[in-house]
Amino acid sequence: MDEQNHKHKVVVVGSVNVDHVMKVDRFPLPGETVSSQFYQCVLGGKGANQAFAAGNVTSQSMFITCVGGDTHGADLVEKIQALGCTTQGITSIKHLNTGVALINVDTSGENSISISAQANASLDPQLIVGFSQAIAESDYLLLQLETPIDGIETAINIAKENGTKVVLNPAPAQKLPLGLLNQVDLITPNETEVEILTGIKVCDDNSLTEASDYFHLLGIKQVIITLGSQGVWYSTKDKAQRYPSYKVEVKDTTAAGDTFNGVLVGYLAIGYEIEAAIALAQCAAAICVTKDGAYSSIPSRHDIEAFQKERALSEVEMR
Repeated sequence: MDEQNHKHKVVVVGSVNVDHVMKVDRFPLPGETVSSQFYQCVLGGKGANQAFAAGNVTSQSMFITCVGGDTHGADLVEKIQALGCTTQGITSIKHLNTGVALINVDTSGENSISISAQANASLDPQLIVGFSQAIAESDYLLLQLETPIDGIETAINIAKENGTKVVLNPAPAQKLPLGLLNQVDLITPNETEVEILTGIKVCDDNSLTEASDYFHLLGIKQVIITLGSQGVWYSTKDKAQRYPSYKVEVKDTTAAGDTFNGVLVGYLAIGYEIEAAIALAQCAAAICVTKDGAYSSIPSRHDIEAFQKERALSEVEMR
C-alpha cells in the first residue's frame, strides 16, 4: 500500500535521536565527573517516542522525521521498521549525522538531558510540504519542539487548512510565536513549559487556572498541564479538572511525557472522549516510568487497558 495515499488517523512530525543513557547516583555538579555502572545506546527522540506510543494505540499512524547518513541513521530506520512502523515519512540527510541525546538518570528516576539536533534540523518547510497529503488527510497532527519552528508552523498551516486537529507538546520549553499558538487545538505543557510560555509559575489550582486562561485567550480550546507525580490538569473555557496520578515505583522518567502525549492522541484518534483518553494516557505513563529506557518502556494498548482494569479492581476491593 502507498502510505502517502493511505489515510492516517495520526501524523507525528518530530525528532528521532540516538539516546546515550547512563545511570548515575546523582547528577554531576559543574566541573565534576561522576562515574556510571550502566550505559545503553538506544532509539529515542520526542517525536519517535510519541509516534511509537500513538502507533501502539492506532495502527493508522505516520511518523515524519529525518535521520543522518551515518550508520546510526540506517540502524534507526531498521529499528523503526522492526517495531512495525511505516518508514515512508523518514528522510535520510546524507551529509549530516543523526540527532543525539545524552541522558543521565539518577537513582530516583529523574533525568537530565542534552540534545544535538543534527539531521533533525533539516525538518524544514520544504521537506514538510512534501508530506502535505498525509497531514491533510489525518485526523490529528502531533508536534513537539525538537525540530525547526518554521517547519512546525508549515505543518500546522497545512493541518488547519484541511481540518486536521493540532496537538502541540511544547517541549523542549521555549518562547513561541503567538501566530503559532493560536492555531493549536490542544496544548500539553508541563510546569516548566507553562512558566516559560506564560510567565506563570503553577503551584496550585488558582495558578493552573490562570495559566490555562492565558492559553484559552489565545484561542486554544483544550489545555492539559502535566504535573508529574501530582497528576494532570485539564481545562476548557467552561470547566477544569485535576486527574491524580497512579502511585508506582519509579525507575526512569525519560519517556513518560512522550508516552502520555502519544497515547492520548492515539485514543482521541480512534474516537475516545478526552477524559477517557487522559485516563488511559496516565495509565501508560505510569507503566512507562516503572521501566528503563525510552521507546522500550512504552507500553502496548493491551498492557495499558489491562493496567487500568487492574487498578480499578484494586480500588473496588479497597472500599
